[in-house]
Amino acid sequence: MSDEERKAYYGTNFGSSLEVQAKCRAIATENVLKQGTSKKGKYSPKFPEKYIGDPTNIIYRSMWEKRVMESLDNNFGVIRWASEEIIIPYYSPIDCKYHRYYPDFYVEARAPDGSVKKMLLEVKPAAQTQPPKSPKRKTKRYISEVMTYGVNEAKWKAAKEFCLDKGWEFRIITEAELFKKPTK
Repeated sequence: MSDEERKAYYGTNFGSSLEVQAKCRAIATENVLKQGTSKKGKYSPKFPEKYIGDPTNIIYRSMWEKRVMESLDNNFGVIRWASEEIIIPYYSPIDCKYHRYYPDFYVEARAPDGSVKKMLLEVKPAAQTQPPKSPKRKTKRYISEVMTYGVNEAKWKAAKEFCLDKGWEFRIITEAELFKKPTK
């Protein structure tokens, strides 16, 4: 659509095609972030001083990640935290190439003895932390699950080695930890 056609259609001049595309992308991104049913969104911390990085640009990719963000933000034992700020190189057994892994969270927390504990957290469904069960027929879904598990294992192995070198802890958080009921 030319600028003239766009002006006639919309009743105003929006500028060049590139400007229109940029505006459309911005509006689409804003709409996705506003949707309540969307799994992605923007998190606004109550305590932005605890966040490592830009506290105005914290993106969650699932409601589980959002729940962890809320917990880290509101937990007074957590000194500082970050979301997808650490980069760990890993070798993928699927395509035999090196890639970059961004663990979901980096956390610095006060331990009961007063020391500072540093850890990387990954939020995943429990089903993705175990090798998929082999069906009678090798379906596309099964092959995809095997590949996902293979990549996840490679990422987690690299993260464990990275944390071991730094004296940190690496943890995978599943729905079992996220939704367990507190004991009395």
